[in-house]
Amino acid sequence: MHPLLTLLQGGYRRSIGQSNEAVARVLAQPELFAVLMSGIALEDAVLRMRCADAAEKISLRHPEWLAPYQRVLLNDYSRITQAEVRWHVAAMLPRLPLDAAGRRRVLDILLDYSNDRSSIVKTLAMQALFDLAAQDAALRPQVRQHIAELMVIGTAAMKARGRHLLAQLDRPSAPYPALVPRDRLEDLPNIGARIAADLRAIGIQETAQLAQCDALNLYRNLAATMGKRHDPCVLYTLLAAQHYLRNTENLPWWKFTAQGKQLLHEAASPHVPQKVR
Repeated sequence: MHPLLTLLQGGYRRSIGQSNEAVARVLAQPELFAVLMSGIALEDAVLRMRCADAAEKISLRHPEWLAPYQRVLLNDYSRITQAEVRWHVAAMLPRLPLDAAGRRRVLDILLDYSNDRSSIVKTLAMQALFDLAAQDAALRPQVRQHIAELMVIGTAAMKARGRHLLAQLDRPSAPYPALVPRDRLEDLPNIGARIAADLRAIGIQETAQLAQCDALNLYRNLAATMGKRHDPCVLYTLLAAQHYLRNTENLPWWKFTAQGKQLLHEAASPHVPQKVR
């Protein structure tokens, strides 16, 4: 097995392991991107999830690196039913160099993802649908209708994301603004220099990364990296920062206490699937 894949082995699906270290290695040696992409096809659920996680993070900076893998993403990887893989495939699909037929194909895939049992898969499919519609005005009416339908049955997080996306889709004549401001982490409401430094220690360097990650998983990764359990208010702070990034609404961290407690309660229940990003 390639050393890069060995780096990503072991542990459990609630952890990204050394995914961020793999990202750093591939950015330094772009030829290793092929190794990551091949790892998504492996049977090891933990390994392919981490390969997908690392590949998606890299494609955020270098979407052009996905071009050679368009066929395999559309025809093979999009059919993987593992939720943790779908999170990342959904984000990568609109970054492909698609023609009109390709965009229709991606639309169909994302519509299928929006029926997934995982609310995170549905939320990320919603975001990916928006990203796709930003490239093709002909898709906007259908995407808008589907996002509105998802909001009716969706979780609070889905509804919040949907409201923000619909606000952009309702202005089709204007250029699509960046959904995430390009601030430094420490410039965000509720995030100070200390939390920003801790986030950078686990590989979160940009506000765009913070916006796309799952807050509960970040909270856990912070504890694992720092070797201590963080106060739950750190989780509430992360939720507040993500709310600002996704909705441009600045609310104090304590407004997210109930949501954070619910996430911790669900994560502790053996009957509730673990949410990881």
